[in-house]
Amino acid sequence: MMTRIWGTLLIIILLGASMRCIQEIPFVASEGEELMVVNGGISNLDEDHIVYLSRTVKYGIPPVPLTNSLVTLHESTTSSWQFIEPFPGKYVLPSGFFKATVGSVYYLKIVLQNGDEYRSAPEMILPPVQPDSISWAVNREAIKSKDGYTTSIDAVQLFINTPMPENQKDTYLRWVTQSAYQFTTMPDCNPFRTVYTCHYSRFINPGNLYIYNNQEIGENNLRNYKIGYEAVEPDYRFMETHYYSVYQYRISDKAYDYYRKLDLVANQNGSIFDAIPASIQSNAVSYTHLTLPTNREV
Repeated sequence: MMTRIWGTLLIIILLGASMRCIQEIPFVASEGEELMVVNGGISNLDEDHIVYLSRTVKYGIPPVPLTNSLVTLHESTTSSWQFIEPFPGKYVLPSGFFKATVGSVYYLKIVLQNGDEYRSAPEMILPPVQPDSISWAVNREAIKSKDGYTTSIDAVQLFINTPMPENQKDTYLRWVTQSAYQFTTMPDCNPFRTVYTCHYSRFINPGNLYIYNNQEIGENNLRNYKIGYEAVEPDYRFMETHYYSVYQYRISDKAYDYYRKLDLVANQNGSIFDAIPASIQSNAVSYTHLTLPTNREV
């Protein structure tokens, strides 16, 4: 008899809990914390070095560019190079004025318009790892929508083959892929019956981080290692010429740890018992307030 009573009570409690869980709870987002965001870096590639500066304002609104800041790159205490600001919040060090040297140590110094000063931790330019080749295949790719639902699409998947340095167990890599294609306009698309050949390029998978650590994975010769994908639709991108440029960066253990934590926070899935996402500490220290901006890519 007692067992029956407890069983009845348990069912009632569970049903009551289930009914309460589906009730709509209003959520009012707070204004959010103002944080400086530093997005950029340098490499030994013969290209412009770009750093973006902005500040968060509130949830749901893009960060505001930080203009009229003084951004300089320093090599230890001997040399320095100043960035220019061609567009609000975008600071560029042209390739013709600077090229990083393998083995040298650099840090970034930022002085905002209000006088606040930030510096990144010194980082060494490591010897690059030369990849062997890249390949591609058309397969089904699982993606997640903004609402959190998973679906699959036809996509061009990219793979890399690259050896690791021998007798080195501290190799960390990151890949960034640029997609470029050509398409020709049809004469019927404009009143002048003219034909235009257009070229377009963009970096794919900006929300995904493709990184590698040979200590964790335990492979010294990567074969068909997936480094990105691009949806087949719209298919006009593949009607004529299409190519991919893959940038393989060798990064430090601290940079790898940062990207790994960033990937965990940005793509966290699971149950209500998972760890609460937290801000990630950066390597850019405020020399004015002795605080840390929590978002950076240096």
